[in-house]
Amino acid sequence: MTMGFNKYFRFLKTQRLTSKKLLNLLLYKNKYRYHSQLLSMPFYLTIETGNICNLKCPLCPTGQGHSGMRQGFLSFDNFRSIIDQIGNYLLHIDLFNWGEPFLNKNIIPMIKYANSKYINTALSTNLNILDKEFAKELLCSGLDTLIISCHGATSESYLKYHIGGDFDRVINNMKLLIQEKKHLNIKSPLLKWQFLVFRYNQSEIQLAKDMANKLGIILNIKKMRTDMGKEILYESSISIKRDKLWIPTVPQYSRYNIAEDRIFRKTTTCLNPWRTSTINWNGDVFPCCMVAFDKFSFGNMFRTSFKNVWNNDKYVSARDILLGRENNNIQTICHLCKENGFFHAD
Repeated sequence: MTMGFNKYFRFLKTQRLTSKKLLNLLLYKNKYRYHSQLLSMPFYLTIETGNICNLKCPLCPTGQGHSGMRQGFLSFDNFRSIIDQIGNYLLHIDLFNWGEPFLNKNIIPMIKYANSKYINTALSTNLNILDKEFAKELLCSGLDTLIISCHGATSESYLKYHIGGDFDRVINNMKLLIQEKKHLNIKSPLLKWQFLVFRYNQSEIQLAKDMANKLGIILNIKKMRTDMGKEILYESSISIKRDKLWIPTVPQYSRYNIAEDRIFRKTTTCLNPWRTSTINWNGDVFPCCMVAFDKFSFGNMFRTSFKNVWNNDKYVSARDILLGRENNNIQTICHLCKENGFFHAD
């Protein structure tokens, strides 16, 4: 999910802001509430560097081997095409979505190219793939944030979700990154251990805090989501019943009221089609990072231009439905998401 608009302005204080990026932000701020055809472009982007992974996490469509997703890696030439088309408007890119970014051999050149365009970058990794040489390259690439997904504080709990992974390897790789970063005497990237709270690991939260403190890494405790490929396709009650055994029983660490089969905090709208977009490895464009399957694509920017997709009939129809207006009767994933109560957008 994207950060709030006011947070972007605080974020910008640390960035080399161009006049085009600032103008784009102002156009978004002043016009998004009223228009379906936009003059502004997205300022936050998710670029999928590949949807292939070395693990088989059970609530991820890639881990499930879902047939509705063509698999592959983003080439550097296609990445450069994305940046050359819309990089002048972008403040931030998430270089990950439905796969493991370290499997893409061009990930370092991609980070460097985005950095050359003054774009903040973040990666999320399961950190099972790392050696000392690659660690140095990564730390010196200009990457701003590295998120390490490790949802367990013991090997036994870790393997309940990260199927095919190695807990000890992940912890040792965390240590390697921390040591190399100190040796290089650099501030970036910011290293974060992301710990999603599931029912199986809710008893390990304090242990994870103690481990993170000893390691010297930021621990980011987050609430888990139900099956991420299906989450916006069904009403919350259906998803909660289906995935109940994963959901924590401690309300403080859960999005879901499992006693009543509902989400705790209800969301009534979504701003994603005005400020962000997701581009998969094959050029398919989606309104947000929660859309997994090819059939929900809004268009393909490698067969046309991103600007053409950004204001095409599907995007306009999606914005109309979110604004509560009559639309051209083109049904999109945003229609279904709204119908199901914006389950993903809390």
